Amino acid sequence: MDKFKEMYLAEVVNGDGSMSSELIALFDEILANEFGGNHDRMDTLIADLNYHPSELELARQEVSETKQLVFDLMEYVSSLEVH
Repeated sequence: MDKFKEMYLAEVVNGDGSMSSELIALFDEILANEFGGNHDRMDTLIADLNYHPSELELARQEVSETKQLVFDLMEYVSSLEVH
């Protein structure tokens, strides 16, 4: 599945948008063998690969990570003051 993801991102998302015969074969193999022919699960995989977060979502994620870092640093400094 990792090979499919890498190739899909390279060819479809970051490439010209088309799938090579090798990628189509991997698609069919994953659909049949890993997802048991369940097209909804394959659609979910493709949607996840095509998802591009907005600038606002990226900024919110950065703010959240920064808040967590500040919290972790405050705890660390507090632990130093105890000793």
